[in-house]
Amino acid sequence: MNNLEKSYVISYFTLRQLTGWAGLLMPVTVRVGAYIFENIHSTGSISAYYYTGMRDVFVSTLVLVGALLACYRTQVWHDNFVAIVAGLAAIGIGLFPMDPTYATEIILRHPGIIGDQCYLNRGILGYHFIFVTIFFSLSFYCLYTRESDKTEVGPE
Repeated sequence: MNNLEKSYVISYFTLRQLTGWAGLLMPVTVRVGAYIFENIHSTGSISAYYYTGMRDVFVSTLVLVGALLACYRTQVWHDNFVAIVAGLAAIGIGLFPMDPTYATEIILRHPGIIGDQCYLNRGILGYHFIFVTIFFSLSFYCLYTRESDKTEVGPE
């Protein structure tokens, strides 16, 4: 394997690690940031942080993770399909916020977020719930499939 091929393999594994680290650090970052900057102790859902000053961190991390997942490729077609759909669902989670009525601490602090002028809940319990259901359903699939690990090309 020449140096150019090694750099591609390293960058591929680096992207996989970046996806994992972004997904692990985002919940901690938005909680700590909302506590420090707005004195919001906790919410019932990580998605409620969309309505805090940490919205940009929340949305950009989900879009980043979604884009990385959608670009993830293996030699097994169904793993590629699952990665694309999971990536699109992650982007949908960030772009279609949850209904703010489930974030009581945030509503008490910012009562103007409820009502038709700020957010219209659409779809079956809102599109957000649909994207979350798809994303987590496919995440469980990824935990139990190891077929692609047998066919991936790794560093020699």
